[in-house]
Formats: sequence, structure tokens, C-alpha cells
Amino acid sequence: MVANLYNPALKGTLDKTKPRVLIYHSHTCEAYATSDKDASKTNSSRDQTRNVCAVGDVITNELEKNYGISVIHDKNVNDKPNYTIAYENSGVTLDKYLKKYGNFDLIIDLHRDSVDNKNDVMTKINGQNVAQFMFVVTQKNPRYAKQKKLVNSMIGISNKLFPGIIRGTPIEYHDYGINFYNQAKSNNVVLIEVGTYTNTVSEVKNTGKYISRVIAEQLKGKK
Repeated sequence: MVANLYNPALKGTLDKTKPRVLIYHSHTCEAYATSDKDASKTNSSRDQTRNVCAVGDVITNELEKNYGISVIHDKNVNDKPNYTIAYENSGVTLDKYLKKYGNFDLIIDLHRDSVDNKNDVMTKINGQNVAQFMFVVTQKNPRYAKQKKLVNSMIGISNKLFPGIIRGTPIEYHDYGINFYNQAKSNNVVLIEVGTYTNTVSEVKNTGKYISRVIAEQLKGKK
């Protein structure tokens, strides 16, 4: 049974001086289709209405409006001129916020995958097409144990509330990645991939709404 999208019991008082969630994008220009007709066009774009920033905007708005959870959404372009320095660039961004705020309850490096057939990574929830999402973790990073516990908790919440929203393989494992994908910088860093380049923007925005509920559940009880 699928849960309601919103849970008003989780709503708190928004305090913008104490951001609890940080969202950033190592691969900022990873883009989606604007419609099924343009799915074969370029999958990289600086247009933040059609790249992964659009999903980050949805999560930010949903968390702040519906749950009173303050969010910083950093849209700095980290993957230009090329992908090879993306994690180095985003690591600088992450360090900046960690230095300023100490830590966050949740830090999300938000990406999308490159699966050609979007039907392989999509489901229906409440009659809507919703892109599935997954996590990417680095097992050799010194914070792996705590991050794996966090990821497993979020997977459990997702499966309980919205069966099918997590991909069949919910976690992609790497030993080191590139700079551990910056996961050695905090216990609360997760890398999430939402959908694929052939998903439409509307499909991945739907995902963002459901992810917001999962995050609110995950952070319930934390101050």
C-alpha cells in the first residue's frame, strides 16, 4: 500500500539560520528530456530548469514549505570544462559549507544515471510516472559504515512508504570512486541518482516530491 505524499505531522518551524540539509551537484549539467520527443537530444545542459538542479529545487521547496526543514541548494556548475575535475570542484563547495555550518543532518550530491531506456528506471505511484532513484557509495572511505547505515535507513523508509520508487539494485558500490565522491568529508553525505537522461523533467520532479517525504521521515526527531 502506498502512503500519502505528505505527512503534516512531520512539519516543524522553519529556521533559515540553521540549515539542516545541503544539496549540491558534482555533475551539475546532467540533464533530462523536456518531453519524450527530445529524449535522444543532448543529455548535458546548463539550463537549470531541465538538469539535476530542477530536482534539487523541488526537494528544497517541498522540505521547506511542507516540513519546515531548512535547505541550502547549491547550483554551482562543477562539471565544466569537463567531468574529470567535477568532484574536486564540488569538494571545494562542500568544504565551504562544512566550514561555515559545521555539519548538516543530510548532505546530498544529486545526480542522474545514463540508462537508455527510461522504462527500466521508472514506476507509477498514485497514477503518476515517477523516475526511480538509487544510491552510490564508496566502501573504502573511512565513513562508510555510518553512511551505509544512513542509506539503508532511507531505503527502508522508501520501500515502506512508496514501494517501487527505489531501483531494483538500490545501491551501486565502488571502492574508491573519485576522491571517494567526497563521502569521506561527513558521515551524512549520500550520493543519489534520480532517473536517467531519457526521463522527462516532470517525471523526475515527481520523484523529488517523494524523496522529500523520505528525507522528512529520516530526519524526524533530530534537532
